[in-house]
Amino acid sequence: MNDKTHNEHGQITADAATVYENFFVPALFQPCAPHMLQAIEHELKTVQTALDVA
Repeated sequence: MNDKTHNEHGQITADAATVYENFFVPALFQPCAPHMLQAIEHELKTVQTALDVA
């Protein structure tokens, strides 16, 4: 085996949770955020808190 590191072979060095948080969360959920906020806009004007169940 040669001296190349995992990075030089294209391997990901971050843990799975970090990769998910940095890449998948924005790609999967960011497009939905404006629609969700619009759907609950009235409730946000009349209450002080909101519960995020994600």
